[in-house]
Amino acid sequence: GFGKLEISDETARRLQAENGKPVAMQTMTAATVDYDCTMGLMYSKNLKVADLTLGLGYNIGGQVAFSFGGGDLYGNKDTAHVRASPMPYLMHYGPILKAMVKW
Repeated sequence: GFGKLEISDETARRLQAENGKPVAMQTMTAATVDYDCTMGLMYSKNLKVADLTLGLGYNIGGQVAFSFGGGDLYGNKDTAHVRASPMPYLMHYGPILKAMVKW
């Protein structure tokens, strides 16, 4: 999806204090990518009153937000400003056990 990504005033102040230059842009457009993959085995049983499904496998997934407008992606050569373009990334992985009942 797409949305708005902002660098807080406090973060901009700290970046300027550390680098000696103001932040080029505090508001950017962001695109988010989310992925999820599960591989494993599944067993289903049709009972008289319900369907039972059990699954055991391994899951890996994550989310990342790409920002547009911080200066880095456009090759901006402006050296008078800090080109801040944050890219938060989350990842999860591990074994997974699922049980589903449908009646």
